Amino acid sequence: MKRLLLVLSLLVFSLTSIAQRQPAIVGGAESTPHVYPWMAALVGTGGGTFADRQFCGGTLVHPYWVVTATHCLTGQSDNYPDTFEIVFGGHNLATDTPATVTVAQVAEIFLHPAYETAVNPSIDGDIALVRLKNPATNFTALPLVHDTSFTTPGTTSRVMGWGLTTDGGQASTFLREVDLPLVSLATADATGAYGSPLKQDMLPAGFAAGGKDSCQGDSGGPLMIRHPRNNRWMLAGVVSFGAAAGCAATNAYGIYARVTYYHEWLMKTMHPAFGRWANTRSVVGVFDNTDGDRFSSIAEFAFNTQPGSSNNTARPRLEKVNVSNQDYPAVRFRRLRNNTDLDYRVFQSSNLSNWTRITDLQANTVSSSNLDADTEELVIRSGQSATQAGIQFMNVQIEPSKGFNPVGFTPGGTLRMRGTLDNSLPTDPTRTGGTYYIRDFSLGGYTNGQPIEFQFISRSNVFSPHLSLIAEANGQVIASTSTNGAELRWTFTPQAGTNYRVRLSSVESAGSGIYSFNFPPVAAGGGGGGPQFPEIAVGGSVDGELTDSDGVGDGFFFDDYRLTGATVGQQVTVTVTSNPASGGFNPTVTVFDEGDNQVASGGNSQAVTTANATFTPLAGKTYTISVINFTNGAKGTYQLSVAPAS
Repeated sequence: MKRLLLVLSLLVFSLTSIAQRQPAIVGGAESTPHVYPWMAALVGTGGGTFADRQFCGGTLVHPYWVVTATHCLTGQSDNYPDTFEIVFGGHNLATDTPATVTVAQVAEIFLHPAYETAVNPSIDGDIALVRLKNPATNFTALPLVHDTSFTTPGTTSRVMGWGLTTDGGQASTFLREVDLPLVSLATADATGAYGSPLKQDMLPAGFAAGGKDSCQGDSGGPLMIRHPRNNRWMLAGVVSFGAAAGCAATNAYGIYARVTYYHEWLMKTMHPAFGRWANTRSVVGVFDNTDGDRFSSIAEFAFNTQPGSSNNTARPRLEKVNVSNQDYPAVRFRRLRNNTDLDYRVFQSSNLSNWTRITDLQANTVSSSNLDADTEELVIRSGQSATQAGIQFMNVQIEPSKGFNPVGFTPGGTLRMRGTLDNSLPTDPTRTGGTYYIRDFSLGGYTNGQPIEFQFISRSNVFSPHLSLIAEANGQVIASTSTNGAELRWTFTPQAGTNYRVRLSSVESAGSGIYSFNFPPVAAGGGGGGPQFPEIAVGGSVDGELTDSDGVGDGFFFDDYRLTGATVGQQVTVTVTSNPASGGFNPTVTVFDEGDNQVASGGNSQAVTTANATFTPLAGKTYTISVINFTNGAKGTYQLSVAPAS
């Protein structure tokens, strides 16, 4: 199976070797500019145009959240919140600039825990959520498809992106699109094009005759369908992979992550208060009506009713109230206080066809009372009396909040997450003697004797991880642990029926930086904790080889090494030797710090067989050495050494 990732050239000098991009999507057409406001381009940080840096697509599904593919963020293209940005409002990425588009910074990444792990081998898990540092309020979010009847085979879908226009060809600078029919898993499997049976979380689309498809570089972008009743676009799939035969080949349909399968995971991750509520009540699904009372799970949550209860007094109901000797229609309903997941909207109508929103709820509130610690009951009257405008009907609508909930939820008891610990987060009220930024996650629904192991990794050891376990009911710290190293692992056994918060913070006051948080832990190279490079110490040397498996596209190959044993302030020289005449290549060596900033580079010439880079290590910094071929397509053996500068 071939993932549809467009790998970035890593160095500025290599960008000059890329041919001029031509107008992506195979067999499609250029999109009308700016008609898909939810379309996002994932671009690496650094120099060059957005087209030079674009590697995947994404879809805005909430002001704070973008859906993309997990494979865009792991493996060879391992990404953290500080290694890429998200562009909204782009069309021609070669000419778009920060002044003409919106460039959003990334705060957190949630990888589906099943992707390339043993958590659930029955699914692929190629879907991820990216949380933005600031909401993209100027762009329209695309609704998620939750009804499987909307994605029956034969339904017309539309996919778009800036990927390759032909298999093995060049990427497009312009956003392009193509319409494809959805295909059943059985039909796609019958082609034998994928090497193994497709899984239940996959959605095929395309033509048996080929000719139209998504391709490399379109990964993570949207596969959309029209809502069958209101004709609005909805997100049905996420570009994932294609057959080994190539893009748009005969009997080789494109494969997409099926959004209906992941709808609950997406909703509970984006709306953690709902996730916690559903978890404590063993509620499955979001829009399901499992108890037959005509209220979906999300409605039961919104009005804080008990699933399975026939207590109709807890449901919204129409009443008549008298205010200043005027009769008004009113609606009485309950809601969760401090509910950051949902917004409540009240509407009025005289004919059940035309509804007007009551924008000032406070002015129209007749009464408000606290029923318990979590629930309040409101009575909201119409804006005009029944005699003034004939208002006879009212209703309450709920919709996802446009805010961010600082307490996350762990759907299914598994999590693969990468985040930023900084001053945008709350501070820890349980610790004194400093300022400690925190990220909380709610945990519950476990049985006795079921141990859980957490893995909390400070990327490049920029801060020392501290982890606390807190009782959800009273906020008391049950236990805590920390390490002075980069990786913290901790196992505990929760009590049945008890809900907890797992709190991430730092040992140091005001500690900040990039981290990953996984449970169960992810093995080295598994994509959760980041790449585990071989080490080379000052005074040492290693023999290596650039092979096809080290390729990053456009004929370039690289190996990375983590530098150890460096002394702050003492210059070191990194040397790579490789001779094309003896099975090698013309080398380049580059040193990066933990923020992927280039510190030193040498050997940018086709004539050299030895490349040197000299730099001075700084306090608090860690360094990675990259060995790269200068000549396009060349690879082979080399020797890397690091020594104090003479």
